[in-house]
Amino acid sequence: QGAATVPTIANPLGSKSAEVTVNGVTLPWIMDTGAEMSVVTETTAAKLGVRVLPGSSDVGTSTTNRVTGKMGLIDKAVIGGATVENLPVLILPDAMLQFSKDFTVPAIFGLPAFAALGRVAWLDGGAKLALGRDAPLPKGKTVRVYWHEDGLGIPIATPLGTAGAQFDSGANSN
Repeated sequence: QGAATVPTIANPLGSKSAEVTVNGVTLPWIMDTGAEMSVVTETTAAKLGVRVLPGSSDVGTSTTNRVTGKMGLIDKAVIGGATVENLPVLILPDAMLQFSKDFTVPAIFGLPAFAALGRVAWLDGGAKLALGRDAPLPKGKTVRVYWHEDGLGIPIATPLGTAGAQFDSGANSN
């Protein structure tokens, strides 16, 4: 619920982060429309007071074959003036989100969190993120984003016809 326009922060991975507050703790979360769910490290989950659900989950990731994590629930995540309630998160060992000795991703704001807010737009060349009512409606002839099994898709015209491409705001290359 709500709406927000917040500044984005360049991170060492070449993608964009934004400040998200949970239980009074504000951290930079990577904004990743390609993530099938939101993710936090075990250290971040403890810091934020994430409710850890019973059991564990084996998942595939883009960086390793399989990893065991836990599922958790965040009662309320706030980004600017927008709020996502009852946000499910995958809790992974810190090492799974450590990309160098100096950089560990604390958290990833995934597609379900964006979907809960209804609309999303990157403004001013990606310097700002608009969510909910703050995200402008498309004007004129536009390409519609669609949902498929891998996440958000965008139709791309090629010499052989139209093909779909995944829209992944967390990717640092094509």
